[in-house]
Amino acid sequence: MTARRQHSQAKPIPESWVEPMAGFDHWLAAADKSPRTREHRRYQLGRVARAFPEGPAAVTFIGLVDWLASRNWESETRRSTRACLRSFFAWAALQGVVTVDPAADLPPVHRGLPQPRPVAEAVWRADRESADARVRLMIDLGAQLGLRRAEIAAVHRKDVVADGTGWALIVHGKGRRQRTLPLTDAMAARLMRASGWVFPSRRPDSHLTPDRVGRLLRLASHGEWSTHQLRHRFASTVYNATGDLLSTQQLLGHSKPETTQGYVRLADERLRAAAATAA
Repeated sequence: MTARRQHSQAKPIPESWVEPMAGFDHWLAAADKSPRTREHRRYQLGRVARAFPEGPAAVTFIGLVDWLASRNWESETRRSTRACLRSFFAWAALQGVVTVDPAADLPPVHRGLPQPRPVAEAVWRADRESADARVRLMIDLGAQLGLRRAEIAAVHRKDVVADGTGWALIVHGKGRRQRTLPLTDAMAARLMRASGWVFPSRRPDSHLTPDRVGRLLRLASHGEWSTHQLRHRFASTVYNATGDLLSTQQLLGHSKPETTQGYVRLADERLRAAAATAA
């Protein structure tokens, strides 16, 4: 059984965690955290709850350290989980859910040097050809516009607008930040075929979840690449064609150019040309 299959059959949240997690989610809502952030925190806490089914009050500092040390995670996942633990247990201590905050002294996780991992051109294009029309559009939104899976999930017909020089897409990004991306006429026409959500779910007036989009793209890729690697492909293609880091940053919706640099793999010819200037 694959890890992804095991995740789809994850055990329910232990009863001892249900009320504390609901209270923490309510606190996040009061702090005006986005639905996406709250959903991610619930997912992270679900992992913790299943690891410590006795409840938050039974979690110890050593227990958390041992659990984190046993996870085979990349540094960003580890950093984000640590932040979630510190936030949740600080709230839990304030509310009297726990008497001692076990996450207060968790060791910091240093940000690793990001490595761009764009999917190979031949690979994603071949997988695209064998996908159905819905998944093919998801792939194109990732590879040709650099959208995150959550941004793909939330595309709506009304987000396609005329901008004076052609068509554009209003993208609903992380932290409720919006950005506007230029569209080709062909892409605009594909998106405008929808009457509402471009990727509707079975629930009334709702779109697919980011996790569902991610799973569909994983299936299309046979597990060989992720939505984020399509985004790296977009960033690398744009920068290598233009040499313009600021434009690449704005198209990706990053707040810092350092983040964008971690998405761009320089083409060999650019590196060779740069090296040749010192010969």
